[in-house]
Amino acid sequence: MADLDDQLRAYGRQIERDLADRPRAPETPADPGPSARPRRSLRRHPWLLAAAVTATVAVTAAVLPTALRSEEENMRKGSGTVLGLCLLAAACSSTQDTASTPTPTTSAASSTGSPSLLDGPDVIEPGTYVVDRFGTPIEVTMPTGWERKYGVTVQGPDESVIAFSDVSSVHSDSCNWIDTDAPVGPSVDELVKALQAQQNTTVSGPRPLTIDGFTGVALTLSPAGTDKSKCYGGQSATFTDADGQLADLSYAGPMTMWILDLDGRRAVVTSWAYQPMSAPTQAEVSAILDSVRIGS
Repeated sequence: MADLDDQLRAYGRQIERDLADRPRAPETPADPGPSARPRRSLRRHPWLLAAAVTATVAVTAAVLPTALRSEEENMRKGSGTVLGLCLLAAACSSTQDTASTPTPTTSAASSTGSPSLLDGPDVIEPGTYVVDRFGTPIEVTMPTGWERKYGVTVQGPDESVIAFSDVSSVHSDSCNWIDTDAPVGPSVDELVKALQAQQNTTVSGPRPLTIDGFTGVALTLSPAGTDKSKCYGGQSATFTDADGQLADLSYAGPMTMWILDLDGRRAVVTSWAYQPMSAPTQAEVSAILDSVRIGS
């Protein structure tokens, strides 16, 4: 804007010089004395005022857009810088929020509103959970150190396992399990009979079982021999879950099986370990099974 003021003053001085050089009409002096040049004033010459205004407008039109463009460019740069800083601040704030906010570790809620034991992050936080895959909820309390596996089982110390299975089929031969899979009926008795008829598996006699008014039987299953070299894949399997998971008998100890009738729907709870269980692990597994509650 300083340049604009200088140019306006220069135009004004030029106009004054041009007017001074114009020829003047002769004047008859009031007295014979020497004539005096009157002082010039913009108010005495309207055309001069118009010329000055026109020149001012022209200069303003020529200079102002450049000045405005310069100011606009500066504003744009300033706005871009501010916007960049705002975006950077927002990104930093988002990063800090993400870093400071822990990822939720609670499992999905079941239909009862309690956290689901079988669905959620791998690590199971200590607390009470529900298994809700049999129509009737099964509530269980878990200690620390357990993880979810395969959507059907949970695994703890010494590779101990507890499974909640919807049994769909039983292998007539646990050693040749790949070719002997056969569907099993929906009742408790039908599953017990299919297991008792299974080859290469030792099955205990059924023991009556009642939990919160729901009845069933308990069984203990063990491989008939220790040599698995003739079994398919060196593995024994007793039944298949509706989700396609095999109940593996290739482990260090027997399998304990609860077969329950939950208002006409069969539920199976099994426990075993792939390593010899220490006394603390055995006590922990027993405490988990003892915590089972059925029904809402």
